[in-house]
Order: sequence, then C-alpha cells, then structure tokens
Amino acid sequence: MERKSLSGNTESSLSGETKTRRVHPPSKFKDLTTYDLTNPDYKIHDLLPTLELIYRRFSQLFRHSLTAVFRRPVDIHFESVDSLAIGDYLHQENIPDVQYIYRSTTLKCAGFMALETPLLYSLVDIFFSGTGEFNENHEEELTNAEIRIMERLLKSAADDQTEAWSSILSFKIRLAENHNRPISTIFRSDTEIILLSRFTISLGSTESPFHIIMPYQALEPVREKLQAFKFTEQDPTWQHNMMAGVMQAPLEVSARLCELKLSLRDVLRLKTGQIIQADIPSSVTVKFAGIPAYRADVCTVNNMLAMKIISSLYQGEKE
Repeated sequence: MERKSLSGNTESSLSGETKTRRVHPPSKFKDLTTYDLTNPDYKIHDLLPTLELIYRRFSQLFRHSLTAVFRRPVDIHFESVDSLAIGDYLHQENIPDVQYIYRSTTLKCAGFMALETPLLYSLVDIFFSGTGEFNENHEEELTNAEIRIMERLLKSAADDQTEAWSSILSFKIRLAENHNRPISTIFRSDTEIILLSRFTISLGSTESPFHIIMPYQALEPVREKLQAFKFTEQDPTWQHNMMAGVMQAPLEVSARLCELKLSLRDVLRLKTGQIIQADIPSSVTVKFAGIPAYRADVCTVNNMLAMKIISSLYQGEKE
C-alpha cells in the first residue's frame, strides 16, 4: 500500500511538459511535418495538373479565335494556374484593370476575366483597319466601340472555355450584362480561395496579361471527374493517329492577284470575249482558311502561274 501511494505522489508531482517528454521523446518526432486539414491547399494541389491541361487547350482555341476575328496573328501563351485568396489577388500590383464578371450555369458559380486597356485599345485600332498603335492619353471611361470589342473578345473566351472543358464536363459561361459591376459583389469574403489562370496575349510588339478567375468551391462537386481525367492513361497510338488526321485536314489557300475598279457604265458595256487588262502585283499575301499567313512573290513554273513564299507574317513582319 505504501509503495502504491508513493508512486501516485510521484506521478502527480510531474509537470505536464515532463509527462510529454517521457511519452513522446523529441528526437523521435523532430522530422514530422504539420498539416492543417482546414486549409484547402492540399486538395487544390491534386487538381492543378488537370486544370493546366484544360487551360493549355483553351489558349490554343483562343489564339485561333482571336486570329480569325481580327485577321491578324495573335499568340496566346499559357503561364500557370495558381490558388490564392481573392483579397490577396485584388491587392496585388499590376493586375489587369478591366475586369468582367461571368457566370457558369452548370457549376453554379461566378468568376471574372481580366485584361488590360492597352490591349483593348490595340484590338479596337486593328479591328478598324489600323496598325494596332494607340495614343496613351485615353479617357478613363471606355467608349461604346471599345466596350463592343471587349465583349466580342470575352465572348470568344467564354466559348473557347466551354470547348476546352467539354472533354471532362459541361462548362457553360454567360457574360454579365453590366460590365461596371464591381467584382467584390460575387465573393463572400476576402479570404475566399480562387483559382487564377494566367495567360500572355502577344499582338505584334504588344504583350498583355489576361487572367481567368473562378472560385475553388465551384470545383468541389466535380472533383471526382477532374481526378479521374488526371489519372486516365492516354493511348499514344490514338494520339498519333489523331494528330496525323489533323495534319491531313484540307485548308483553302487563297491570294488576291488582281483587283480593278470599273464604273457601272463600263460593266454594262462588257461583252463576251472582251479583254480586261490588269496588272498582277509582284508580291501577294497568302491566306489559309481566310487568315493571312505568308508573303509570296508571283512567278511562273513550267508555264504555270505560281507563288514563292518569301516571309511569314507570324514572325511579326509587316505587309
């Protein structure tokens, strides 16, 4: 009885820290890493590879769309997909100053796309047959023409996002009707986690960032689909055959060799067999599927009219 009492007194006299050291020696746990399971970063990390594949595909689709709309080579370079709090993003320096809200009717969420006004001014100038250069002394308010061009660009971005996501799930986007609505109204707090996809749009000598932002919580209901796509093995034979089929796709090649102006009187006087004289230019612009791609010299080969490629318009050369 005395031994038992003595032991009990000894244990009661030990401090809590001493007990912890006896049960858990420090050297045994010094290399352990602490995880905060309330922080969603560990879950977001698993989705990033799939999101990168999706937005790399989007950058290719968006490049073709802008090139077709503005009839000028446009390059879209995918940078990264990151996760951060919306408050941290909005307090960053040099974020794009034009931000436009969109809503996804399938994921039931709202996000926004962001671009810089210098890019918008260049696109407006190009759309109206300009060189893409702009006067830096613009008014703060966007003009109606600039708003229409911006909405056309963002509509293409929305459609291309839907296409890029289509292999995994339905992702339909609808642009907000009011472009002046502040983006702070679509987030509950500054600590809400967002997924930020960064791109660089290159138009001649102009480079500008383009951002796509969506809330992380929107992807929680479709996490299993995204992870299943990540771990799906790609058949190299199928990829090779698909690429071979794409490379064999027919394209319409065109070049304007002659352009004349005739009065209506002269047109009405034309008769069968009558010859119209025309000067063929020494060089022309070669288009593929209606998109300017090369400059070529006009020549003859084996008594047939031909074109000799001399330069690529995708290298930033002016016509």
